[in-house]
Amino acid sequence: MSELCLIPGGTDPWTAFAAGVLASALLSCTAALVCAVVHWRWQEKAPRLGIAKALRCFARSLVHEGVATVRTYEEAVCAFVVALYPLTPARRAVVLALSSGALTGGAAVLGAWPQQCFSYRSWEPYAMLALCLVAVHQLYNMCKHLQPLRWWQDPQVTGAHRLSSHSPLRFFASLDRAAAALSSSVAAAIDEAGAPGATKAASTYLDLGPWKTSLSGTWHFWYSDDGDVGLPIRYRPGGMQDEKEPGESSGLLQSSKTAAPSSPAGDRWSSIQVPGNWQLQGFGRPQYTNVRFPIWGPPCPPRTPAKSPMGLYRRTFTLPSHWVDRHQSLVPGRRVVLHIGAACSALEVWVNHQPVGKSKDSNLPSEFDITNLINAQDARSGTHEVAILVVQWSDATYLEDQDQWWLHGLHRDVELHCVPETRITDYRVCPSISRGLGSMSARITVVGDVDAGTSQGGLFLHVWAFPISRSSPEAVGSDLASMAVAHGSAKISSDASPAVTLEIPEPRLWSAEDPFLYGVCLALSTSASSTPRDATSVLHVEGCRVGLREVTISSQGILLLNGSRIELLGANRHEHDGREGKALGHQSMLLDAQRMKQENMNAVRCSHYPNHPLWYDICDELGLYVVDEANLETHGAWPMGRFSMDPIFSHAILRRIQRMAQRDKNHSCIILWSLGNESGA
Repeated sequence: MSELCLIPGGTDPWTAFAAGVLASALLSCTAALVCAVVHWRWQEKAPRLGIAKALRCFARSLVHEGVATVRTYEEAVCAFVVALYPLTPARRAVVLALSSGALTGGAAVLGAWPQQCFSYRSWEPYAMLALCLVAVHQLYNMCKHLQPLRWWQDPQVTGAHRLSSHSPLRFFASLDRAAAALSSSVAAAIDEAGAPGATKAASTYLDLGPWKTSLSGTWHFWYSDDGDVGLPIRYRPGGMQDEKEPGESSGLLQSSKTAAPSSPAGDRWSSIQVPGNWQLQGFGRPQYTNVRFPIWGPPCPPRTPAKSPMGLYRRTFTLPSHWVDRHQSLVPGRRVVLHIGAACSALEVWVNHQPVGKSKDSNLPSEFDITNLINAQDARSGTHEVAILVVQWSDATYLEDQDQWWLHGLHRDVELHCVPETRITDYRVCPSISRGLGSMSARITVVGDVDAGTSQGGLFLHVWAFPISRSSPEAVGSDLASMAVAHGSAKISSDASPAVTLEIPEPRLWSAEDPFLYGVCLALSTSASSTPRDATSVLHVEGCRVGLREVTISSQGILLLNGSRIELLGANRHEHDGREGKALGHQSMLLDAQRMKQENMNAVRCSHYPNHPLWYDICDELGLYVVDEANLETHGAWPMGRFSMDPIFSHAILRRIQRMAQRDKNHSCIILWSLGNESGA
């Protein structure tokens, strides 16, 4: 009777073992070579290969900048899992190839070893067959990981041509309008806007002003539950180069000379309301999860199902008459920025059928400069079209695994901003308290043609601070110079990052019990006068409301506000409405805050993502301590914190935290910052 033996060496088990190891090594090297060649051809870069580099990755994860980062059992397990079961497709393919080779070697050993130990070996062929089948399955999975990632599956692509994150900008028409808006009550504005028969807010706080226009309302909508295959061809994703490097684009796009195709025909276009979630408007269905991902392998992270649902929004718009000249081109010295408040979970934008940009993060705004597409020769008719593709499941989904109802679409407002070319792009107001004085240090970033301003005498930044009086808000803003308790100015040099410090005598401090606010107005001007009134000299006016407060932690670990101990009593708050889903109205936000104050709460945690910008204005005014939280939760992973230790997700995690801090840095209500919930971030 012939013996069943898969390798040379007869019945010697040690020979079989050595041959199995050799076969494993050969198979692993072959798979690694194939992996390198395929990735070099498809992605023009070689992946990190081999167990040695995996072990080095494991060692680096244990020690970061010379300081041990593994302090708990879970962190040690995370580091081990990341090293041996990475999420990077190239590394995953190598691990699968190695495991397949090991299984093949095990089958070879099995073909010889039992002959020395057992007389009855009827199970041996079946065991070898099982090992070989598992090895083939591992190789099959390896081949799947060799396929290139789409942009919505690649965590290293956090955006393309997206403008840098910044504090919310208002683009006030004048200093008086800015002072009047900042001195008005947010709560009163929301109540007036929500009153029966009201067409717009009576208060100036919610007024968009002359340099903003809303695109919210009714849009055309195309829903595809078959991935990008079910979309119109011209709107299928991936038509531009992805941005994988840190930092973000200036967004100055060049328009294409390709003729724009006609609007798509067919009966698949429906109507949908923006802001809103498509599951609550008849497309798809809501899904609820708690401690697991709404999608899970196969495929495994960062890949998502091939037939991920997608929604395509489309509408036409015309620019306000004071934005354009008689040729329908923008007035000189202005640019147009498309502002998308939030979209879940990834988006791609087209304007006039030309690709504009991409973005991820379901709870932070995305902005794109579309000036060149608006001014293009083939867009001079005055009517423009914007299309926004929203991908339901992306690699961002794995970082947003909150305990929630999964609802998708454009759930915050979409706006157009007409911004000056020479403008304030961001500013930071840092209040501090010392020696009985309240100090405000404002650092502002300015972008534009600074040299041109210098040649005409220079550019100057003026900053005023004034107390907001609730007794007579209509009087505030009539004369900013007389209302201001502090003023400072600085001449802008070539670095375009001036800093101004204001000293406020006898300051009234902010707290949850006494949420007193100061208005801060900023003006970029060509005049050195402390009260620039000439409309031609004032290039840009911004402003915000700031409370003077100081948050510290004592040597005993006690949280102090303005030097006094505070106790927090509050609640976690999701942005969710029973009828509107994630598209919360202003009245709903105000009602939440008022009810919390009525129940003697003084704190709220934005669980588990950045909230609507207006929510922080409400908390500033009513007096609620806020824990601002990054949009990070990976509860469905095992171990839970493994994504934060895997190199492929590190850039995406850092960008989410940085962009949240950049947007919300000027709110006095925020006393604590959270890097994420149940994510190991």
